[in-house]
Formats: sequence, C-alpha cells, structure tokens
Amino acid sequence: MMTIEDQTPASFNEAMQSEDSDDWRAAMDKEMESMKQNQTWDLVPAPQGKNVVGSRWVYKNKTSADGTPSSYKARLVAQGFSQKHGEDYMETFSPVISLTGLRIFFGIAAAKRMAIHHMDISTAYLNSTLSTEIYMRQPVGYQVKRQDGQELVCNLKKAIYGLKQAGREWWHTISNFLISFGLKPLETEPCLFKMRTNDAIMLLALYVDDIAIAATKADDMVKLKMALSKRFKLKDLGKIEWVLGIKVDIDQRTGNIILTQTAAIDRYWINTE
Repeated sequence: MMTIEDQTPASFNEAMQSEDSDDWRAAMDKEMESMKQNQTWDLVPAPQGKNVVGSRWVYKNKTSADGTPSSYKARLVAQGFSQKHGEDYMETFSPVISLTGLRIFFGIAAAKRMAIHHMDISTAYLNSTLSTEIYMRQPVGYQVKRQDGQELVCNLKKAIYGLKQAGREWWHTISNFLISFGLKPLETEPCLFKMRTNDAIMLLALYVDDIAIAATKADDMVKLKMALSKRFKLKDLGKIEWVLGIKVDIDQRTGNIILTQTAAIDRYWINTE
C-alpha cells in the first residue's frame, strides 16, 4: 500500500516533476510570501570569510488530526548541520511540555471543571529575532541575481526553521510574552504556565507552537487569546479535541477528561502493513 509519505517529494526537482507540481509550487509561493511578510532576511553580497549556511525545501502532505489528507505544505529550512559552533550559534536547548506536564494540565482542568481551548501559532519561529549574524544560501527556485552576476545570500533576521538555535530563540520569545501577560511557568515544568487572580485560575500548556489554554473564567481566556492574536499570527481551534496526536474527550456532565491515541496507533499499523 502506498502511503502519503511515499508520495511526498524529497527535493525541489522531484516536486517540480511530480503530477502535483502546481500544488507544490503554490505551497512554496505561500512559504516565500510568509518569509517576506515576516522580514526574514535581507539579500546581500556573499561576505568574504563568513560561513554561509545551506538551505533546502521540505515537503509534506499535511493530514488532519485523524490522519486524513488535508493540504500541501512546503517549508524552507536552513541546513543547520552546516552551522559552526561559536560563529553561527551558541546555546541550542529549548524545553517543551512533557507528557507528565500535559497530564497535570488536564488533571487540574478536570478537577476545576475548566474550559479548555486549543490554538496554533503559524510560522512560530519566524516571530523570533536572531541574536547572531547568520548568512544562508537563497532557496532553490527563487534565487535573485545581481546584474553584475555577483552572488547574493540571505542575511537572516529571523530564526528560520532548521537553525540549531531556532527553537531556543522562539522559546525565549513566547515565554517572555506569556510572562509579561502575567502567566508564570512552573519551576519543574517550564512549558506549563499558570495565573491566579482572586478566585480565577488559568493554565497554559506549550509544545513549540501548540497551545492549550484552560480557564475557570471565559473572560480571562478571551483576554489571553486577544493578546496572543495581536502579537502572533495564529489559528484559534476553539474547544480542544486533539493535541499532539491525542484525542481529547470531555464529559460535560461529569467533567471527566479521557485521552486516547487510537488514531496514532491506527496510522502506525497502516504504515507498517
């Protein structure tokens, strides 16, 4: 059986030679427009003596949470393996919420009968300004040349996907924003945030660009959503149904929350048959 992964091109040339070339081109155009809107780089002459990081296209047939195909996705990434430590990056670690932290989030939400909503931040890393000077080769299929033929490269301004420090830069950006709003991370779980105001409680679970919010008061959740939407481009997915491939079922009568991963198991068996 041919899976969705089998039909995904591994390179720009494969994408352009596939029967879905128009769809892949549209996906790349969308990605390039996002790069432009986020002012991701400036084109400059290749600097002498500076390391120039490679770039490549990564393609994916995106699927919905239950595993069905939904759209074409093309992402431009830096080839982080070509970065040089001490020149292009220093620290790389960035935390994400653990499964234990996620269970704590849902456990408290169930005990307090809190409303739970789900949000997704688009092109999350591109919201982060780089603190290091990095140059990257232009993406294949979208190269711009000077009239004199001199090579131009991308002087990166934002933490593009693939950079070794991209996740860390994004973590600093989103965590500083949440802290400024009034949320505080747990000492033992830095991606689980809490805020208590009088008799109200709000929790936020963060996994890179996936956000789950639980609140005892609807107004508090609305205020946080509005603040997030003013700072980041995001998708409000409403009441939570899925998170990190986990199905979330909430019994409105009892407040019980049931977490299942049947869809992930089914996908595994389909892909290994």
